[in-house]
Amino acid sequence: FKMVEAKKVGVLIACFAVFILLSASTGGIGWMTTGTSEKGANYGLFSGCSTNSCFSYGSNIPGPENKWRATQGFMVLSVLVSLGATICGIILMISDKVQPKIIAILLVIAFVLATISLAIFTDIKEEYYKKMDYGWAYGFGWVGALAGLGVGVVVFLTKRS
Repeated sequence: FKMVEAKKVGVLIACFAVFILLSASTGGIGWMTTGTSEKGANYGLFSGCSTNSCFSYGSNIPGPENKWRATQGFMVLSVLVSLGATICGIILMISDKVQPKIIAILLVIAFVLATISLAIFTDIKEEYYKKMDYGWAYGFGWVGALAGLGVGVVVFLTKRS
């Protein structure tokens, strides 16, 4: 076994963190919240929970269906692209068969996809759900998107110098 460079380990950890943040955001039920913890409801992209039960949306989309489906699609795509960046990070760590530039590009693409999704969702929430609050999953989406951009830029710049 050869010693793995600290940069490669850092890139892999950062890619994994972006993937986890975007995945938790996409699958979480905390995009919108209303009420208190005893008498409230949480709504995610694919399901929601009220005080006593959880439910999947299926064909009963809460809001304009086209915008909601676009939000779901762009977030799923951002998760898949960040997974690709993580897999490339693993390959980079094991062997040098992947250029770091590819990882940087994938992370920036994940940022763009997540940002589009978050922008569409913000429009839906402000237009149809003004009395609801943004939840933790929505925040994770922004943190994951910005982390993807930051890590992508850092990886791109450090490998150029």
